[in-house]
Amino acid sequence: MNKSPDFRPDGERLIGLDLARALAIAMVLVNHWTAHFSLWSGQASISPLWDFLGDAGVGLFFALSGFLIGRILLDMRAGWRDLRIFLTRRALRTLPLYFLWLTLLLAVFPPAGGVAAIGPRYATLTQNLIAPMPANFYFAVSWSLAVEEWFYLLSGIAIVGLSLLLGRRRAVWCYLALFLLAPMAARFLHDDWRALVPFRLDEIAYGVLFASLYRAESALFRHPWFALGGGLSLVAFAAFGLPSLLGSWSAYLTGEIVAIGFALCLPAALRARRAPAWFAAPVAWIGTRSYALYIVHLTVLVDIVEVRLFEPGLMSLPLSMILAIVLPFGLAELSWRFVETPMLRLRPRHDTRTRTGRTQRVTLPAATVPASA
Repeated sequence: MNKSPDFRPDGERLIGLDLARALAIAMVLVNHWTAHFSLWSGQASISPLWDFLGDAGVGLFFALSGFLIGRILLDMRAGWRDLRIFLTRRALRTLPLYFLWLTLLLAVFPPAGGVAAIGPRYATLTQNLIAPMPANFYFAVSWSLAVEEWFYLLSGIAIVGLSLLLGRRRAVWCYLALFLLAPMAARFLHDDWRALVPFRLDEIAYGVLFASLYRAESALFRHPWFALGGGLSLVAFAAFGLPSLLGSWSAYLTGEIVAIGFALCLPAALRARRAPAWFAAPVAWIGTRSYALYIVHLTVLVDIVEVRLFEPGLMSLPLSMILAIVLPFGLAELSWRFVETPMLRLRPRHDTRTRTGRTQRVTLPAATVPASA
């Protein structure tokens, strides 16, 4: 197996990947803060561009996660042991904090429909699998986590199963065709598809496609700055050109174009290896805490600050805004230290077989679960 540009034997972090994570969570946070702060200050609405910002953050998370996870999927051999290790690693990375926060939410801020009726859907990550999210979009950010978790499960099963049936090379192309084309086609046949799992899987699969191109040493990765320019142009087109071109039909393609655009930016991210400490340190901090920020920020913003402090008049507008911004970062730090890091230490390691038949242990940069808009 070729050594990949983002693999470092010493485990050093790459500033480009951390920056991608930090930008993704920043876009989601700014989107939510802007929307709610505008309402708090009496403004009726915000520009559609701010709404797109949140969607773009999700798209960047999806593309990045698909690329990093794709490198592992493409290295999996046709055996169920690889699948077990893969799913165990993903579960230990994402599910402990999710279930901890879900338990706290159900206990402290129970849903309007009742814990018994709604809780099992969230506990099984089926809250938006075949039916829309429950009323009032309870624990709203979890919609994209459900997309990720089902993507991991279905992709792992598909890669291993197709490899056993068709052989390795054909399996990869069949997998990509299925996960890229089926969700896009299905969106045009379903009215309420936006947050449903089956219709969003292709946005992550584009990251896997680029992982495949990376393994093939595609020209995109030899000329990353051209790819970066093309990717940013696609994202800008999705924001400004596509709606005017297709009107309401643009919604069916926006997420896909954004995911492709950000996937094109990843070759440049892999080339950005170092930065001055004053820049790299905060970017790395936000990048590593981005998942926790994703999980907790909307609960803090809405359920704690807005509903229980600002609206009853217990806290002024400036203090409410400050608390809504600062508290998620504090909770994210606690999560990283006492929940996520201990779980990461428990994960089994991937054994990647080289072309010589030897087995080497490889540590890849951790993929980040997308934050929801």
